[in-house]
Amino acid sequence: MHQDHRHHGARSRHRRVVVAALLGCSLTLAAAACAPVPPPGPAACPARTEVQLEPPDPTAFSYPRAVSPNGEWAVASRVVGADLVLALRPTVAGPAGTPVGSLAYAAVAAGTLLASVPADGSQVVFGLAGTASLPTDPQTTLRRWRAASGTVVDLPVPVVASPPSGVPYPVNPVRVSADGRRVLWTQSFREGPEPSVWQRVLIVTDAATDAVVSTASIDGAEVGWTTGDGAAFLDGNRLVVTATGATTDLDPTVAAAGAAFPGPQLVLDGISDDLRYLALRRYDATTVPGVFTYILWDRSIATGRIAYQVATTGQVGQPQVRLDAVTLAGSLVLTKWASPPDLAELVEAHPGGAVTVLSAATVLTPALSWAVTTTDGRTVLASRRGVLGQELVAERCS
Repeated sequence: MHQDHRHHGARSRHRRVVVAALLGCSLTLAAAACAPVPPPGPAACPARTEVQLEPPDPTAFSYPRAVSPNGEWAVASRVVGADLVLALRPTVAGPAGTPVGSLAYAAVAAGTLLASVPADGSQVVFGLAGTASLPTDPQTTLRRWRAASGTVVDLPVPVVASPPSGVPYPVNPVRVSADGRRVLWTQSFREGPEPSVWQRVLIVTDAATDAVVSTASIDGAEVGWTTGDGAAFLDGNRLVVTATGATTDLDPTVAAAGAAFPGPQLVLDGISDDLRYLALRRYDATTVPGVFTYILWDRSIATGRIAYQVATTGQVGQPQVRLDAVTLAGSLVLTKWASPPDLAELVEAHPGGAVTVLSAATVLTPALSWAVTTTDGRTVLASRRGVLGQELVAERCS
């Protein structure tokens, strides 16, 4: 996903930290892999209430960028001249947003925007993910706005207290946790001439105090899908604990799901915050049209179900699907879209098999910035276009 280790060539050697495989009672994942079967998660939403946050407008409209874990606060953006202006607002009708800062729109369009807000709405952390891949590349940092002072400051770049040997590369911010409490940074070190030994360190800092929470070696891991609290992330089929760098190999689990649901190769896309449910996707091109499938796999009982399917050729103008959330209730929140004609739906695939449309939109550029959701799927923010223009709404469990 991020390119700050593209210099890791095929000849490079990696130092690994590997722990027991899934179901081997790894200490770090004991609760998920070794405990008795957990009870079902919170019930799926019995109904949702739609709240209009901003009325339709053909030009002055906002896109949602982040939502607090309790769904009470939203970070939205508007393009003003050459800038992308971010604002914080409650997810209720009426109050206007409070500007928290801005970024150059061209830089946002070319990069990855990071933004988060905690449950109390006390601050917003925002900026661009770092992409430094050479020792001489410029350092990227993030910014923080505080409600108490109304001021914006740069986050200090963390320093690895006991760095590994080798040439240090710039520290890259790669994630801000969805709960607004943690910032994840990576730094690479190159030791010796080619074939070099590469080491990568993950630094987790407190989003409010900037204190270093943990530092861990993660080998050459890419920080992919991250849990809402920032405690773990996926690197392909490996589950990595951010505090220690300890890994769990999920290859056996993915293979078990593939055996239970025969077909083309399954790709691990996401995991629930309690590490119980996996979202696995595949595309079957042997039928006409092809079929895009999401399978939800319960690690605690080693079984799964087909959660969502859509027929598509995978070509331009045909439906495509993106995973937005894997909930503790065992449902999936997904974005289905086609471009052209730039139509999108946000859907929830429930544990019982039902699929409901949470929101629908005609998507404007950038095509996939029209909706965000809490990790539990209980609050969805969407910017959608109607006859009178683009409006910002919240779909909340009621």
